[in-house]
Amino acid sequence: MASELLPEILEKTLNNLYDFNGDFNEIDTCSLRSCTLVNWHWCKVTTPILWRDTFLCIKDVCVPVYLSFLGEDEKIKLRECGITIDHYPEALFNYPSFLKHLDIDRLLDTVHVYVNPPEKNIKETMDDLTLSSLTTLNNINLSEIDFNDVTTLNNLTNLLNNVRQHTNPPIREMNENMKDTANKLANLLLKIFIENGATLIKLNIITSISGFPPIQSEIFHSLEQNGQFFSHLQEVFLYTDSGKFSNDLIMLLRSLVKVSTNIHTLKLRETHRYGRSTINYDPQTLDVLAVLIRSQRKLRKLDISYEKSFKGVISALKSQENSLQELILSGQYIPEYMVLKDCETLEVLRIKDRDAIPILKQLADGLCKLSTLDIGDGKLTSSDIIPLIRNSGQILQRLRLVPSDENIPSQSLLWKTLIEYCPNLIYFCICCVELSNQFVEFIEGLQ
Repeated sequence: MASELLPEILEKTLNNLYDFNGDFNEIDTCSLRSCTLVNWHWCKVTTPILWRDTFLCIKDVCVPVYLSFLGEDEKIKLRECGITIDHYPEALFNYPSFLKHLDIDRLLDTVHVYVNPPEKNIKETMDDLTLSSLTTLNNINLSEIDFNDVTTLNNLTNLLNNVRQHTNPPIREMNENMKDTANKLANLLLKIFIENGATLIKLNIITSISGFPPIQSEIFHSLEQNGQFFSHLQEVFLYTDSGKFSNDLIMLLRSLVKVSTNIHTLKLRETHRYGRSTINYDPQTLDVLAVLIRSQRKLRKLDISYEKSFKGVISALKSQENSLQELILSGQYIPEYMVLKDCETLEVLRIKDRDAIPILKQLADGLCKLSTLDIGDGKLTSSDIIPLIRNSGQILQRLRLVPSDENIPSQSLLWKTLIEYCPNLIYFCICCVELSNQFVEFIEGLQ
């Protein structure tokens, strides 16, 4: 019966193992692997789904399979670097062509583990556990444990720490030769994807963690010859704690903007651990980000975390005033955001930083009419938000106001405005409510 399902129905069913972010969890991956074993029909439908984000869901097996697509000369070079390439029979599928989601940081993590595996595998480390520890662990009866006894709890904690330590062996520190080999292998994998017909939908680059690997010149040549690799991109996420992108990353982004004009979601975020960012952006970095924005036909969603030094990029949003639908802001407000005040397509505004709140006034002075307003931080006053609420009127359906530390002053005026202008609210969330007759009247009028 399973084999009688039409391929398109089966594909839609299996795609539901993706969550709303397009990611797998461990259970989903196991389920998909099992589906490939049902029969040939299921295998043909499941395999492209399983291999679309390989460095997330099957990173333990994907590298040697990809390397089997190399020519003999390239395999010899890898063997000279000390990388063993297992002999694989002729592949049933063109696995590299299935790649849709590429996370550069996950790729590097996978390559580093492949080049520099843990000193011991799980089986070996489990053998190191004493028989008495295993016996104790297996015979623990939680109902008999006295959780008020400090000695018992300490013994149990030590036992679990012992198991955790041995079942998660440390990865040896990589020397320079290993790092060089890992970078070569990462480049070879990129080349395999590009030259075997992969067409990306989602690209993630986290420069703060990966340091972004050196890219060989032949990769850029392959990109010129195989424009399909970037041409179908829809989502691009760039995370950085450095104001200066490497030359290789800038060249990669320039190759991208030549062919990729249909990105609908762009996330540009600073990643800094402590306090405010002190990043000062390099002009070349700002220029390539601005070009990336301007080159898109219909950018619909922008999630941006920035500081004052991020100037020049925001003004590029003027080119998207007829398409931008959702804006997520973290960071300090800068006057350049005035380019959005006449953005009639903007429907969703989410503010995650108190320093971005001044944008509310700029948007209220323009043509923006929001269906969703979400303010998750900041010291709010009714006067900050009421003009934009009035502008949005009947269009406003979802409102979330969560000030950081205190009540919103003049709430009675807020309730009166919502009652008069926003009859179509279907979702409402606010912290620190002051009970009043106007509030009760507002609640009674909600749909």
